[in-house]
Amino acid sequence: MADKEKTGILTNGEQDIKIFELYKEVELQNNRLKTTNDHLEGLSIDIKEVCKCLKEQDKRIQKLETEVSRHSVWVSIITIGFGVLLTQFITRVWSIVGR
Repeated sequence: MADKEKTGILTNGEQDIKIFELYKEVELQNNRLKTTNDHLEGLSIDIKEVCKCLKEQDKRIQKLETEVSRHSVWVSIITIGFGVLLTQFITRVWSIVGR
């Protein structure tokens, strides 16, 4: 008779049902965790690929910066040379006109 009383203590059958329900809940949570873990692993791989891509882009940018700097130096040298030639031309024209 003690098994059938509802005093807050579960009977053997009720305990089995509760244990089974808890087992099912744990199994469901484990499946969710596995799914979440799989997604996180996928994201980790994606992030690694993005990092590789960013490193590659950084190398390209550094190379372009070097080329731009080199071209800037050449443009500056050419501009200075052109300025010198223009100054010489103007000086000669003024010397001819001034005579």
